[in-house]
Amino acid sequence: MLSTKPKFLIRTIGCQMNSFDSSIYLKVLTDYGFEETSEISESSIVLINTCAVRDKSVQKAASCIGEARHLKQEKPNLIICVLGCASELLKDSSHKKKVDYFCGALNSSQADSSFYKLLDDKGFKYKPVSSHSLQLTSKTSHFIPIIFGCNSFCTYCIVPYVRGREKSRPFEDIKREIIQAVSEGATEIILLGQNVNCYGKDFLEKTDFPSLLDKIAIIPGIKRLDFLTSHPREFNKNLLQVMKNHKNIVHRFHFPIQNGDNDILKRMRRGYTVEEYLEKISWIRDIFPIASITTDIIVGFPGESEEAFQNTLELINTAKFDSIYGAVYSPRPLTKASEYADRVPLNVGKERLNKVLEIQKNITRSNILRFQNTNSSVYVIENSNPDSITGKTWEDRLISFKPLDELPKIGQVVEVNVEYIENFKLFGKQIKNGNQ
Repeated sequence: MLSTKPKFLIRTIGCQMNSFDSSIYLKVLTDYGFEETSEISESSIVLINTCAVRDKSVQKAASCIGEARHLKQEKPNLIICVLGCASELLKDSSHKKKVDYFCGALNSSQADSSFYKLLDDKGFKYKPVSSHSLQLTSKTSHFIPIIFGCNSFCTYCIVPYVRGREKSRPFEDIKREIIQAVSEGATEIILLGQNVNCYGKDFLEKTDFPSLLDKIAIIPGIKRLDFLTSHPREFNKNLLQVMKNHKNIVHRFHFPIQNGDNDILKRMRRGYTVEEYLEKISWIRDIFPIASITTDIIVGFPGESEEAFQNTLELINTAKFDSIYGAVYSPRPLTKASEYADRVPLNVGKERLNKVLEIQKNITRSNILRFQNTNSSVYVIENSNPDSITGKTWEDRLISFKPLDELPKIGQVVEVNVEYIENFKLFGKQIKNGNQ
C-alpha cells in the first residue's frame, strides 16, 4: 500500500556538523508526519543544508536551489528551505526568489522556533511518533557534537563568521545523549567539533578534551569511540595517553596542517610551525605506530611562491599521510585573506593541487602495506554477504573478511587477520569471535 504521508528531501553539503544539523531537521519533520524520500519530484518540502567553506560548495548549493525552484513551477505548494553556513550568502542573491525559509547553522541540538512556525503555518500538525535520538547516522553509529563554533579565525576560513564563537556543551548533556543513543542500539559514537581540542575553554570550571574523552570512553556500551577534528595547535600528549588507556578509542587522527611553509602558515594564522607540527606527528607514531593520519592541504594561498609550494611537497614526503583532502585556495567573504592582493593564478593553483595528489597517491599506496599480515580489531558495518563481511579497523581502514561459522552482527567488534591488499582495501579472515 502506497504511503499517504507528505515526503521530504534533505540535501546536505559539507562537514559532519552539517550532517548533525540535518539529523535535527529529520527528527522534526518525522514528528510532523513527514516521510523521507530520495526523489525531489516526490517531495512536499526540500531542505538544502549548505556549506560556505569553499566557493565550489556554495555553487553546488545554488545548483540544488535552482533545481528546487524549477520544480516549484510545477508544484507551487513545494516548500523550499535553505539552511546552514551559506544561507546568508545565498539569501542576498537571486536565489531568494521562491525560497520559503532561510536559517543559518544551528549550533545547538534544536531547530529554531521559526522552523516549527513555518510548518504550523503551512498546515502541518506536530505529532511526535518516536523517541529516536537526533544523532542517528545509521543503526549503530551516532554523531554527538561536543562543541559548536570556532574562535581560531584562520585568515582563509569563514566558519567563525557563520557558526559563531566556541560554545562547549556540558558533560551531563553529552553523556545523556550518548546513553540514549546506546539504548537505541548505537555502539559507535563519533564526537564532533570544529576543533574538539578546544573543548572546555569557555567553562569557568577548568576542564579539557582529554578529560572529557576519558569520561566518555567508560560509558557502558561504547565499542568504538571516534572524534573530529583535531587542531594541531591545541593537540597535546595528554590526549594520546587517554587514547592509550582505552581500547575503544580509534587510532585515526584527522590533523589538518593546511600548508607546509612557515610563512604561509603564519599568514593563515594557524598558530604553529611545520617543525612543531611534525613533532606532534612523532608523538602519535611513538604511541600508535600504525595509526592513520590524514590532513588538509590548501595550495595557491595568496603569496605562495614556488619555493613555498616545494616546502609543502617536502612536508608531505616527510609526514607520509595516509590521505590528503586537498583544495585550491578559494577566497571567502569576511575573511582576512580575501583582502590579500598577491593572489596566485587559478591555473597555477590547480597544477599544484594535481602535484600534491599525485605524490600522495604513491604514499597512500606504500602506507597501506604496513597492514599486511597484521591482526586488527574490526568494527562490522555490513554483513549482507555471509561470505564477505565489511568493517573498519581501528585505523579507519575498510576491510572485507571471511567470517567464522557464526555471522557477526553490525556494530560488533571482531578480530581479523589481514591476508592481502588490493586497490587500497584490506582483505582477510576472522580469527576469533568478538564482543556482542
